[in-house]
Amino acid sequence: QGRSESILRAAREGIRLAFATPGVPSLIASQAGLYALSPVLTLSLPFVVIDELGLPGSAVGYVLAAGLAGAVLAFVALRKESPNRLLSRPILVAAYAALAFSFLLLSVTVTTATLVIVAIVSGAGAALLYLYATTWIQTRMPSELHGRLFSLVEAANAGVAPTAYLVAGALLSAMGRDLRWLLYAGVGLLALAWSVRLLAVQRILSSDAR
Repeated sequence: QGRSESILRAAREGIRLAFATPGVPSLIASQAGLYALSPVLTLSLPFVVIDELGLPGSAVGYVLAAGLAGAVLAFVALRKESPNRLLSRPILVAAYAALAFSFLLLSVTVTTATLVIVAIVSGAGAALLYLYATTWIQTRMPSELHGRLFSLVEAANAGVAPTAYLVAGALLSAMGRDLRWLLYAGVGLLALAWSVRLLAVQRILSSDAR
């Protein structure tokens, strides 16, 4: 029982310190936000590829591979950046701007070319977000808090994802093919608004990186 209380106390202290640190709640929310928004794209992908574009089912895999390629390209592009230089860049803003662009593009036109572009851009955005969050925690927070902070991030992701998939599935089913663009537009505008919000957060998170 004493050990359990000690673990709970350490967890509570980690949460308290995380939410008392400027910018950290928004950093955690940004990571969880990716899991909240991405199901709209993931769940609609088979319908768009097979039903709307008339492509074979194997094309879904190719689009997902394009997303992974975008993530790899993002990592390769920043592989030589030092942690301080990386954290001084507006990467969080760029990540959500990439997500906003992807969804807004889909709301305007859906073709094979735009779908591949969306996969690459959104994959790169997701990678940038992950890279920034992990680098910031590892370099800006005391090492004894790393485990608790990463646990908070993963707990937020795991808490958001199931509900996001249920809601996205219900919305896609209710809106159908004709109104799917409206859902894309709404998600894109949400991502754009959060990107603008992150301009101020990014300055706080980058303040020690100069």
